[in-house]
Amino acid sequence: NGSGVEAFKDKPIEKLRGVAVLYPETIQILARKDSGIKSIADMKGKRVYVGDIGSGTEQDVKNMFGAFDMSIDDLKAPIRGSAGSAVGLLRDSQIDAMFYTVGLGASAITEAAQTAPIDLVSVAPAKIEELNAKYPFYTEIDIPGGTYPGMDEDATAVTLKAMLVTSSDVPEEAIYQFMETVFS
Repeated sequence: NGSGVEAFKDKPIEKLRGVAVLYPETIQILARKDSGIKSIADMKGKRVYVGDIGSGTEQDVKNMFGAFDMSIDDLKAPIRGSAGSAVGLLRDSQIDAMFYTVGLGASAITEAAQTAPIDLVSVAPAKIEELNAKYPFYTEIDIPGGTYPGMDEDATAVTLKAMLVTSSDVPEEAIYQFMETVFS
């Protein structure tokens, strides 16, 4: 619709066009078993990785905290940097929890789970519905137990879809040829 929202307020990218949905990117919430974190609400006063400044993960965290009437300011320490570094901090007890927007089965999570007591934190379906009402691109997904070592319980998470995008300046025939090559 040409309007910019959130990070794009007053600076919409008007030539952006969606081509195809590629795969689900799941907002996986990881917490140390000894942190006492069983839900997002339990993160108040904790050390939590919230994504790098301006990242998609940071925006996801802000949106999800909104569903819990929280903000990043409610944390003891919002941790920034790369998600790969954050996994190491979680493993080494330097942070209590983290958000990691990534496909299921991520190797960094698998490696951390093999060496540290980590749980997946579920999001209540009612909170996911609340998020979806405001941000229709968020939907519910189940992370099957056993996806990661030591995490045998299913977890309910929020997901969004990774999209292939282009510019309206790209000729339609070029997009068609690209898609035909990729999907045939």
